[in-house]
Amino acid sequence: MLTDRIRVLRWLFPLFFFQTYLGLSVVLFFFGPWPWPVQKPEALLVFLLASQLCFLLGYLAAAFAPSPGNVVLDVTKVRRYFDLCLLASLSLAVPTSLARTGNALPDILFGISDPGQAYLDNYYRLLDGNAFVWAEYLRILLAVPITSTFPLLVYLWGSLGWGRRLLGAGAVIFHMCIYMATGTNKGIADVVITLPLLLVLASWAGGIRLQVFRPRYLLLFVLAFAMFLGFFSAGQVGRVGGVGQSGVLPAGQVMVQTDRRNGEYAALLSPPLMVTYESLTRYMGQGYYAFAASMDLDTPSTYGFGNSMFLNRNMDALLGTHYFTENSLPNVLEQRKGWSMMMLWHSLYTWLVSDFGLGGTLFLMGCFGFLLSLGWRRCLDRQGVIWLTMAYMMLILFYYTPANNQLFQIGETTSAFAMALVWLILSGERLFYRRGD
Repeated sequence: MLTDRIRVLRWLFPLFFFQTYLGLSVVLFFFGPWPWPVQKPEALLVFLLASQLCFLLGYLAAAFAPSPGNVVLDVTKVRRYFDLCLLASLSLAVPTSLARTGNALPDILFGISDPGQAYLDNYYRLLDGNAFVWAEYLRILLAVPITSTFPLLVYLWGSLGWGRRLLGAGAVIFHMCIYMATGTNKGIADVVITLPLLLVLASWAGGIRLQVFRPRYLLLFVLAFAMFLGFFSAGQVGRVGGVGQSGVLPAGQVMVQTDRRNGEYAALLSPPLMVTYESLTRYMGQGYYAFAASMDLDTPSTYGFGNSMFLNRNMDALLGTHYFTENSLPNVLEQRKGWSMMMLWHSLYTWLVSDFGLGGTLFLMGCFGFLLSLGWRRCLDRQGVIWLTMAYMMLILFYYTPANNQLFQIGETTSAFAMALVWLILSGERLFYRRGD
């Protein structure tokens, strides 16, 4: 039997991890290679620290949530649900590739050899229209099972037969190849950054027999991350504008240049590693800079539809207006200070403030921390499958917090979050488990 102390530490693991991660992002913003010209750094720092405090309080508040009692997963029902996830993911694999790459099978060789050009070619292809956009709408309707496929594959690995394992791995790899073929990082990054945490969760919950903290497994994680960084770095070198190579970023009304000449890191790192380091810190830092630049802007309310491009575009299309897109804070920032809404990054905070203000955004960070905490705890105790999907989405949200509102930026994950949340509320958490003996 596990001691109470070990149970508590396992429950708190994501809190320790993301507090460290977000704290590091703040340090890199203020002391990294990019000298961001923030007008009021003290106000920005206070908000960022307050956000982490709200995350902490929300996470700990889940300790007081009622437990469903002595329940265990019903493995038979869970496998049936996983079969539904596989069916949804595999049946839409080729249509998704057609919609996102223009080819039935993604051209990963071109994407790997010249990711910058692959990204540019696909961007211009989509400007001419997308005959297979219907696949994206189907993915929105099936968002929960599609989003559940990868975390369920990892979580249930030990109880799945090899047929389900191979089909699940094939679905995940095909999805990653679509992103590789277009020279983009998101699909690969989502897997690379969440897989270690999902393996930890599955190991502690008894879903797999794997001691993930053994040196050989940690080495595999490091190698996988190094391979991703290689692909990421190649893409940054090839991107239009040469930001990765030059170390100069057009930041609206100013130009920001890395401290490449005077920074000690330039002497310690090889040119490819230097580009990778600068690019990663640019991704993590520019969102904070955009938020700092927007803190003094007054904008009208967007009534809950300004915090993502998916929501504001569809609401504008529904009502025949441009109100929600034009008045979202990132767009106002572009109009007044030149920071592009489409070409540059905005942190999660910038998007949320469009609808909820500074205080409301801090409250939501506590709510997100609560969902991550409760989902992680339910999964550790094997007390809910949809909670696994929710926890997985919260992992993605907190990973991308410095850079973007990644979870709510596209229809698929926005719908997955909304439907999963409603599902959990209406079901009273009685999903795919049975009373224990």
